[in-house]
Amino acid sequence: MGIVSWAWDAFFVNTRDKRKKYSANSILFRDRHIKTLAYMALSQLRAECLAKSSRKKNGFEHVSSLSCDSIFQSIDKADIVSFDIFDTLLFRPVARPVDMFWFLELDNQIFDFKKLRVIAELQARKKASSNNGEVSLRDIYLQFDKLHTCSVDEMVRAEEELEEKLCFCNPFAYRLYEYAKKAGKKIIATSDMYLSSDELRRMLLKYGMDIDEIYVSCEVGMTKRSSSLQKNISQKYSGKTILHIGDDSVSDIKASKAAGWQTVKLDNVNHRGHLCRAYLDDSFEGSVYSGIINAELYNGCFTERSTQYMYGFVYGGLLTLGFCQWLNELYSRTNSDHILFLGRDCSVIKQVYDSLYPDSGNSYVEISRFALLPLLADISFENYLLEGFERRLNSNYTFEAIFKAVGLGPLMNEILGDAFSESDHLSRGNYESFCDLMYGKRELICDHYKDSYLIFKEYISSKIGENINVIIVDVGWRGSTIRFLNEFFKANGGLVSVTGAMFGLCDSDSSYVSETSGLIQNYLFSSSDRHDSTIGGKEISFNASRFMFEYMYTSTDNSVIGYSKENGAIEPIRENKDITLNNDYVRDVHAGIMDFVNLFKERTEDYLKKIHISSNLSYLLISSFAEKNSKDEVFPGFNEDKSTVHGY
Repeated sequence: MGIVSWAWDAFFVNTRDKRKKYSANSILFRDRHIKTLAYMALSQLRAECLAKSSRKKNGFEHVSSLSCDSIFQSIDKADIVSFDIFDTLLFRPVARPVDMFWFLELDNQIFDFKKLRVIAELQARKKASSNNGEVSLRDIYLQFDKLHTCSVDEMVRAEEELEEKLCFCNPFAYRLYEYAKKAGKKIIATSDMYLSSDELRRMLLKYGMDIDEIYVSCEVGMTKRSSSLQKNISQKYSGKTILHIGDDSVSDIKASKAAGWQTVKLDNVNHRGHLCRAYLDDSFEGSVYSGIINAELYNGCFTERSTQYMYGFVYGGLLTLGFCQWLNELYSRTNSDHILFLGRDCSVIKQVYDSLYPDSGNSYVEISRFALLPLLADISFENYLLEGFERRLNSNYTFEAIFKAVGLGPLMNEILGDAFSESDHLSRGNYESFCDLMYGKRELICDHYKDSYLIFKEYISSKIGENINVIIVDVGWRGSTIRFLNEFFKANGGLVSVTGAMFGLCDSDSSYVSETSGLIQNYLFSSSDRHDSTIGGKEISFNASRFMFEYMYTSTDNSVIGYSKENGAIEPIRENKDITLNNDYVRDVHAGIMDFVNLFKERTEDYLKKIHISSNLSYLLISSFAEKNSKDEVFPGFNEDKSTVHGY
């Protein structure tokens, strides 16, 4: 479907008593100073879709594969099968056709290129009244040259090459083409379009679609929308039954029926996607994301997977991609030598980062706050007590259970003395006196942890190597592990400079210091930059999204509780928990994330490095989903007691 055709079809003005559709003549040609019909259409369409999207539960509940059988029967009855091209045989990787011009703006660095390109087309069509307003790409750029000096021939080639490079095949429509071809049907294609039939043929042949005849409005001076093109073809093939397949309710269906053709309407994937993601389409990266997702989910061939996979594919993929882009920029900006991805939360983040930047130096560190207890006992005893003991207050833990968990079982009787028995429970009421006992035995405790401390020191040193400027990556939210590791490096010579990288930093005194000092950088939000947004007047807050991150970025491995060294090799010691159900969920989420990232790379090719996934877009996407979905709906039966999503 052509850009102006799309805009005209989309543009509606609601009045109190009726829904009035303006004609192409009254809008398209009336005022040379209108910004563009496309922008006007988009504004109203977004408003209508936004109202509808608020009633949707999530962004993927309507996904289903379609049956070709009834369409095959229609093909069997036809002598000639006609296909629309754009949004039927071929998709673009954007939610709106005009957004393809953003790619050209990236290439040519012409300020406001997209806007100028749309205006140039409108003005060229206004001048082409003798050809029913139909223009070629060259006609458009001759007009563009008046708005902004350019090489017309070079710009025509650039746009043709862009369309050929980025457009991709609709697998469902290809099935229909393939069936018609095998059935020996004559196959034609019709399009209201400024690209030449030769260029369109090259684009279709790229995907193995050898069309017998291609009719383009800019060459024949007739349009599908007016039905004149179909009627002309009917005269050429008098007496033949023609079946037309397309997505536009006016150009492909109503106008084709007016010419006596049989029709099959395919869903416009972006119209369907707007019902769920209209709020994302204001930006370039939002349009690219929506275009790719919509084409994949709604083409008729996508088989819906588990809710967890869909969550990873539709939401987690873009979030992780954006974070990794931001992380790589931080890596370059800080002149860092190495990146440490902290386990378990960064498992899939590292996979995505490696797929995007395979030559970067990084390591995956098996770690948890619990595994850092020997380190904390030596460098920050107060934090040692916080992480090892205070977090277990009022959790029905006995002293025997706690001392065994933190590795102090052999010292329990010596530390507790007569003050407590092993069957007593740690509580708010006795915590202060317990801490006094622990401080009194600090030297004994540190000596007990000495071997574990040295093993950890050797382990982390093996991950860093000779690098001195290191980025440490964690998901969030207080930055404790990053701060603890920074203190560790300071206590051991201070040769390693640390920059933390996280999705977000929550409010606390220590968080504020970490942020203002530059120790921790954040992608989505921080204590001073909340990134809260609104959709349709409703505030979208991160608080509802927090579990989404924690469940998305947890791992299938049990949490690390320490390290052992045997035969010179250091291996993590893991807690023993049955997390089978959780792992099924986690694997599906991660598979969805990786599939999206690989698809995004495939669809954008070498433009990937130029498409900046902003933190605003990522925040809005994940937060809006969390606002409409509870964790029990997305992760039914997920057991936090059998997971260590909070670092234990």
